[in-house]
Amino acid sequence: MRKKGWMRKKGFTILELMVALAVLSVVLFIAYGAIVNFMRARSDQDTIVNLQQKLRRVLEVVTQDLRSNVLGAISDEPYPSGNDQISFALLKGTAGYLVLPHDSGNNASFKRAAELKFIANRTPTLQRGDYALMVNQNGQAVIFKVTRVNRASGPRWHLVHAGCGNTIDYTSNTLLFEVSVMGLRHDSGRQELVLYENGQELPFAFDISKFTIDYIYQDPTTNTEAVNPTGYNPPDSPPLKKVGSYELRRLRLTLEASAKSRGRTFKRRYVGLVDLPRGGQFNISKVVKCQ
Repeated sequence: MRKKGWMRKKGFTILELMVALAVLSVVLFIAYGAIVNFMRARSDQDTIVNLQQKLRRVLEVVTQDLRSNVLGAISDEPYPSGNDQISFALLKGTAGYLVLPHDSGNNASFKRAAELKFIANRTPTLQRGDYALMVNQNGQAVIFKVTRVNRASGPRWHLVHAGCGNTIDYTSNTLLFEVSVMGLRHDSGRQELVLYENGQELPFAFDISKFTIDYIYQDPTTNTEAVNPTGYNPPDSPPLKKVGSYELRRLRLTLEASAKSRGRTFKRRYVGLVDLPRGGQFNISKVVKCQ
């Protein structure tokens, strides 16, 4: 009898079991809530991090191309450069060809002509369908598409670019470069960046809600800066390399994107600066349209 009594004293009553189960349920509920909140916060954090990484990768690629553009030239081919799109040229080959004066010796005639002669000791790489950039010693430049290239005599070659005049003045030491024409624009309807390369448009980055370009000028004497100063031209024409005493030195690119997590929309912005290359003796001051 004593043994049975002892066992009754050490057992659990139904009430004690119910209380224990209630406490366990509360602990599990709290733990579950903490896990759920952690997973939600982790999902939001992953979304934000992925957004930032995406914008950084896009900006790195764009920055690399812009830093490689020929002589720092911003153009209107294929897109009119402005605050949400930009055109530039990448150098193909190593050196420029020396352009010869027009046969008539008349500079006005040279500007109207849709052909030119240049010197190349080897067969030039320029072919039909390629793009070329011509720049004179005054910093004027023009970009055109090559129609035909053939040997004239000796090291002299004849280049035709039908429907697109030379436009710029001829000066001594005018040079011709083979280039790749590049363009980048923002399609606000589709919210994507579109890249123009090798004559065709390709989607470059998706879910980009905003893309803006600011042109930053600097006074070399005082080092003061001006952003999009009056008279710098866009959206009507390519940005000038010089506005008064200010010179175009860099671009400020701003990208914005959004993504959803658990029904919530997160937005992030990424800003980067691009220093434009300088061309020394042939630092382009203006890219004019061919006519």
